[in-house]
Amino acid sequence: MVKISLATLKDLLEILKTKSFKEILFGKKVALRPQERKLLEWIKHNPQEFVKIGGRKGHFVKKDIVHKGRGTVYLLPHKDDNPKHSILLFGNQVNIQSGPDLYVYLATTKKGSGKILNLGLLKGTKGGQSYIIKEPIEKLSGYNSVVVYCKKFEVQFTYAALR
Repeated sequence: MVKISLATLKDLLEILKTKSFKEILFGKKVALRPQERKLLEWIKHNPQEFVKIGGRKGHFVKKDIVHKGRGTVYLLPHKDDNPKHSILLFGNQVNIQSGPDLYVYLATTKKGSGKILNLGLLKGTKGGQSYIIKEPIEKLSGYNSVVVYCKKFEVQFTYAALR
């Protein structure tokens, strides 16, 4: 017989206020907006220019059988919105293992230790998504990875080393 504490039950009810049980178990599909899809196409067709403007990319990895991700993530200046901002783009093929309380961070290390910058809740576990960062790309040079972390269970799900 499985015993569930009152605290665990309260935590689950809090999570279910923002996510459905189905979403927690099976994930949520999201997509980039048209302007972000164009930016992603520009990156793929202009890799040298992408690097020249300070862009970096990484690939999500499988940490273990439960905590995994795959797909490419891109960090670059966000010229269309505000030249003092940057943007983090998840490619359309990104797939992150579902979880209850997943957040996206920029971190100075792969483990998510050291200095971190919280970008907010993961918008979906499948597909493209974006996060606007209110810092110019130059100020983000010390952040070497994108981390997906479950706050509730204090466990990293996946990371992508930026190069």
